[in-house]
Amino acid sequence: MPGMATFAPPRPSAPLRRTICTYTPEEFLAMEDGVAYEMFEDGTLQERDMSVKSESVAYAVGSELRQFVTPRQLGVVLGQSGLQIFKDRPRRIPRPDTGFISKGRLPGGAGDGHLQTVPELLVEVVSKRDEFEAVEAKIEEYLAAGVSVVWLVKPRSKTVDVWRADGSVTRLKGDDEITGDDFLPGFAVKVSAFFV
Repeated sequence: MPGMATFAPPRPSAPLRRTICTYTPEEFLAMEDGVAYEMFEDGTLQERDMSVKSESVAYAVGSELRQFVTPRQLGVVLGQSGLQIFKDRPRRIPRPDTGFISKGRLPGGAGDGHLQTVPELLVEVVSKRDEFEAVEAKIEEYLAAGVSVVWLVKPRSKTVDVWRADGSVTRLKGDDEITGDDFLPGFAVKVSAFFV
């Protein structure tokens, strides 16, 4: 009909790119744009998918953690740090969106380089191009390495799935409070605070 706009159906998102070249952990650390990638066991890199929305949510989660942790000097809130925590796979270096590691696990404080101490909490914020199976595999990888809790934050549904080392998963939304379990006693915030 004349005067009516037509819209093309949305195109499927392009898959995340993976490099052909291989790198060592040291080369990966020295890369200026390394924060845009994760490293796999074979030394290849895959770009991370962070939209403005998912990045904003990750920042909100990190800010809530930082407001609680910093004045109490409880440890370090992570910000897309490379994790070299898989003893049998030293070239596997993922970058969660944020997380927490207690002062007790970092007696010398935060150092330079990839984090090689297992944190208590890691946070993954789902982005548009993330594939559920890949995100779930990453969470299971974190838990198997000794991470106590992983928060899977989903901006589209405004929910948080709390994965624990004991195998339990709890979905929280809206006014539900998310807590710091035993590693951040006293931390409690409404899930809705992550999605402002």
